[in-house]
Amino acid sequence: MPKSKKIIKKERKENLKEFKSIEKEGNVSTSIQEIKTPSIYAIKESDVLGRYLASTRYIEAGEIVIEKEKPLVIGPVQQSKPLCLGCYTSIDDINKFRCEKCSWPICQSSCTGLYKDYGHTLEECLTLSKTSFDSEFQHDHENIYNFIVPLRCLLLKNISKEKWKILTSMESHNKIRKEIKNIWEINEKTVVNKLQKYFNTEEIHTICGVLEVNCFEVTKNDISLRALFPLSCLMSHNCVQNTTHTNDDKFKLQIRASIPIRKDQPITGTAKRRAHIKETKFFDCTCDRCSDSSELGSNLSTVVCPKCNHPTLMSSAPLNQHASWICNYKRCTRNSVCHSYVDNLVMKFQEELKIIPENDIVSYENWIKKALISFHENHYLIVGVKYTLCLLYGKIPGFMIQEMNDDLLRRKINICEELLKIADVLEPGLSRLRGIILYELHAPKMMVLSRKYEKQVTSKKQLKYSLLRIIFYLKEASNILKFEDENTMEGKLAYAANQALLETHRWEKIIGKL
Repeated sequence: MPKSKKIIKKERKENLKEFKSIEKEGNVSTSIQEIKTPSIYAIKESDVLGRYLASTRYIEAGEIVIEKEKPLVIGPVQQSKPLCLGCYTSIDDINKFRCEKCSWPICQSSCTGLYKDYGHTLEECLTLSKTSFDSEFQHDHENIYNFIVPLRCLLLKNISKEKWKILTSMESHNKIRKEIKNIWEINEKTVVNKLQKYFNTEEIHTICGVLEVNCFEVTKNDISLRALFPLSCLMSHNCVQNTTHTNDDKFKLQIRASIPIRKDQPITGTAKRRAHIKETKFFDCTCDRCSDSSELGSNLSTVVCPKCNHPTLMSSAPLNQHASWICNYKRCTRNSVCHSYVDNLVMKFQEELKIIPENDIVSYENWIKKALISFHENHYLIVGVKYTLCLLYGKIPGFMIQEMNDDLLRRKINICEELLKIADVLEPGLSRLRGIILYELHAPKMMVLSRKYEKQVTSKKQLKYSLLRIIFYLKEASNILKFEDENTMEGKLAYAANQALLETHRWEKIIGKL
């Protein structure tokens, strides 16, 4: 029976009261009033999840869960390439324009982000003026931007006591982080050593932890950035998440359900691999995917058995990173190898990937051929390279869509279809990944269709069926990507999908009304 207006009104009052109480304690953003439907979720607490967001009613796929949440802080990701600290535009020539006060590279002297919130503030400029960008760049150009976001967090202590209180209420896991030497040492070298002249060392480490545990990836001008959102960070983790997130050009975050969410279910996000979670989020994930050796049948971690050469080697206990790996091929008598064998194998192929130029399709394809000797075809390293190829085929000189022969077109189609099967399991529903793959799939399909028509090797019935499939891909891609900001790559793909849909109607003169 549907709830009465009186009950709904009462629930919203109670929920808003809870939010205001938490806001007063400094745990959430001061922009609660911007959230249109506070009754859609509630903040709950458990021994396992800690504080987390849970649905208070059934949520439809595509429905907004959190809308226009402002970040506490935003800035470059770790190991960022040179970019403008004001507007986050990529910079090719670091000597062309410099901030007149601190001499750090900027996009232009009239950058709109200079001395502005969420950009290059005066407080930041004053601190950076005491460092030398050129000497820092020569010393360690890969990590030069690592301390920028921690600095912006620490500056809040004097700029905004309210934001600082919210920031310091977030989990940092310092005790656990100290035991993970590589993370602690990187922070010591690239962040603490840069800022300890101005801030307390323990405080700097705490801020590093807060960022590692709670940050979201956002984009501006197709540049990846990291940001802290005090409410959205309460979403619990699941490796098959039920939400997707986007941000506008002012960095306001929108969380949307990617699949239907039942009442009283945790609202989840930020899908990452288990090893990454353990290393950077400092907890063990025990979701259905991580608990299953085959990762819900996707085989994203499955390796080729060195004894029988079948891609059937899986962890004997996936929740234990030190467990042995066992072959599941019936005729292999469950051959077992140490976890270090798999770890070293993955590391070896990762190192080989690092040296491949970013647009080198031939080298990526050769890497895949080599990798298939050691990994399942769906292994996450191979899937990552296939996704890169999915975006490259049809887009770069020598491999433009019109230039590709039938074999290359079929290759792109196969890659897209393979990725789509994995996305349907691991990022189902209205996920950004599915939207991009569906769009990429339509182009080679359309080219194959056009060539068959020109060669008159297909019937009108077959043409119509193929075209209807392409229209389905485009409509679904458009339906997913329409939520993205129009200035992002995904937003531009949504526009392109709609334009391509208009073009399909030209075929009605040939095959009749669609």
